[in-house]
Amino acid sequence: MNFTAKDKKILTFVGVFLLVFFSWKFFFSPQFKSISSIKKEINEKKDIYSYNLIYKEKSNNIESELKFLNQRLQDLKSKYPTNLNYDEVFVILKKLASSSGVNISSIKFDEKSGTSAIKNAGGDIPQVTNAASADQGILPTPQDTAAAIPLDAYGKKIQDFINELGLSPQLDLNGKSTIKNGEGYKIGIKLMGTGKINQIEGFLKNIEEMKNKTLYSQLQINKVKDDELNFSLNLSFLGISSSKAGEKIIDDKDIPVSEKDIRQDIFNPYEGYVEQDIVKNSNIGDNTKNLTLGEIKKYDFTMRVMPYGDNIAPPTVSLTAKKAVQTGTNWNTPVVYGDSSKEVNTELFVEGVKGKYYFKFKTNQEAFPDQYINTHEFIPEGNEITLLVDSTPRKFLSDKSSAVINIINKTSMNVKVNVINEDKNNPRVKFENIQPNIIISYR
Repeated sequence: MNFTAKDKKILTFVGVFLLVFFSWKFFFSPQFKSISSIKKEINEKKDIYSYNLIYKEKSNNIESELKFLNQRLQDLKSKYPTNLNYDEVFVILKKLASSSGVNISSIKFDEKSGTSAIKNAGGDIPQVTNAASADQGILPTPQDTAAAIPLDAYGKKIQDFINELGLSPQLDLNGKSTIKNGEGYKIGIKLMGTGKINQIEGFLKNIEEMKNKTLYSQLQINKVKDDELNFSLNLSFLGISSSKAGEKIIDDKDIPVSEKDIRQDIFNPYEGYVEQDIVKNSNIGDNTKNLTLGEIKKYDFTMRVMPYGDNIAPPTVSLTAKKAVQTGTNWNTPVVYGDSSKEVNTELFVEGVKGKYYFKFKTNQEAFPDQYINTHEFIPEGNEITLLVDSTPRKFLSDKSSAVINIINKTSMNVKVNVINEDKNNPRVKFENIQPNIIISYR
C-alpha cells in the first residue's frame, strides 16, 4: 500500500498525538498527581512538626510544672484541710489559749456543715478531687465506717456523749456525709473565757496568724473586776472536703519523695535518685538547725533548697515573701518555685522609694509579680532586710542540684542573709554579684 506524502504527515501527526496522549494519561498525569499529593503531605507534616515544636517547648518543664501544682495544692490543703477532726480542733484551741494566757471556760461545737465562706472569702477554690462511688473500689470514709459498725454499750455511751456536745458529723438518711468532695465545710465553735485585754488580743492574733483558715464573729467582751475580762466569740475552722485525700497536712521537709522502684529493705532510705552511691564525707546531722515558727516569722523572705526528686517530689527551690503587703480579699503569700537536677537561678530585687520598700523575685521558671516588670510592697521586720536560706546536706553522689542566688539591693538598708543546714563539703547554695550592702552568714 502506497502512502502519499500527505497521508504520511497525517499518520505521523496521529501517532505523535496518541503517544503524547497515552504518555500523559498513563504516566505523566499520575506522576504529577503523586507529586502534588506528596507536596500536600509535606506541607501537612511541616504544620504538624511546627505544632509539635510548640508543644515540645511547653512540655519541656512539664515535670516541674506538676511539682509546682502539687506544692500549691499542698499549700491549699494546709490552709483549707481536707478533713478536720474535733479532737484536733480542741488541741489547737488549747495551744492557742495556753500561748496567749486566756482561760477557756466553755466550748460548744456545732455540727460540721457545708459553707460558701471559702469561695466568698478567698476567691474560687478548685475542687480537690472528684467524687467516686464505692463500687469503683474507693474505701469508705471514717464517717461511713462509723455508721456501718454496730456499737456496744460503751460505744453507745461515747456516741451519746459526742452527740450531746454537738460533735456528730452531718449525715443524710442513709448515714452518708452530706458534704461532697470538693465542697467547703466548716466546724463552728462557741467559745467563752476570761483573760486580760492583752491576753485576749494575743489570742485573737494567734487565730488570725494560724496556717488553717479561720473566721470569727460576734465577739463580746465584758469587764468582771479590775483588769479581768469575760469574752465570748463564734469561731469557724474552714476546709475543703475530700474523702480520698490524706487527713494529715505535713510540711515540705516531711513530704516523702515518690519512689520509682519497690523498696525491699525498709531500713534503707530512698530519696528518689537513680544512683544510690552514698557520699562518704557527708555531714548529715552535724549542726542541723531547726528553727521555730516564731523565728521563721521574723524573716522578710525565706528560701528552701532541697535535693531534686522524681515524680511529684517537692520543687528544689521555693522562695517566699513573708512580709508582703496584702492587697484585696483574694490574697495568698507570694511564693515562686524552681526545679532542676542541676542549678536553679534565683533573683531577689528590693528597692526603697519615698520611705516604702518594694520587691520582686524570680527563678528560671516563675516570677512574682508576673512578667517580672512591676514590684510589690513589703514591710521589713526591723532596720535591715532579712533572708533565711534553709539548705540541705547532700546524701548521694548523684545529688547535683543547687541554687544560685543573685540579690539586687537598691535600698538604704543592708540585706542580711542567714544560711542554715548547708553542706560544708559541697555547698548547695551559691551567691553571685555580692555587694557591700549584702551580708551573708552561715549557721
